[in-house]
Amino acid sequence: PCWFDTTFRGCKSFSNYGSSDIFFVYGFVEDWPQYWNYKIVTTSRSSGSGSDDDDDDVVIEEVEFCVSPTSGEENDNDELHAHFVDRDYVPSHEHITWFAQHLLRLNEVKLSMKNDLELKQSMPRHEWDLAWLYHESLVKSISLAIVQAIDSSRENREAAAANQQALDGMLDELSCEE
Repeated sequence: PCWFDTTFRGCKSFSNYGSSDIFFVYGFVEDWPQYWNYKIVTTSRSSGSGSDDDDDDVVIEEVEFCVSPTSGEENDNDELHAHFVDRDYVPSHEHITWFAQHLLRLNEVKLSMKNDLELKQSMPRHEWDLAWLYHESLVKSISLAIVQAIDSSRENREAAAANQQALDGMLDELSCEE
């Protein structure tokens, strides 16, 4: 999904799968760029029957983004950044919270499992290393998605404020002309 749109020229992933799917199906963690696809489950209050039991609706939204080196070149010295596939996507507070909760969960997994020698010895070394490489990739992607989501939300608020100012100015001019 990242390669066909010129906006995402820096994300040259030609895979039909996301990074999670590639790890699950083929058993490896791809280099950068990576494509991530998260299904975010939230609840929304419906204005319906008035019954407290039926007021929450489960909402599943798909959030897609690419993580790629800043310069577009694939080398380890470049900073990574995320960009959402849907250019019109404006992350909600719930989405940012969802990403943050999963980042905390992944850090808890690392704290509770990474130094567990019994667990480590129960797995082949290459599987252990690959699992932690995937974990690191998840943490990076979610961290970058949070940064991009906050930046996108801030830019959206600033654009809305500028639009409101322009609209107010036009309305003032129209009222002065009358």
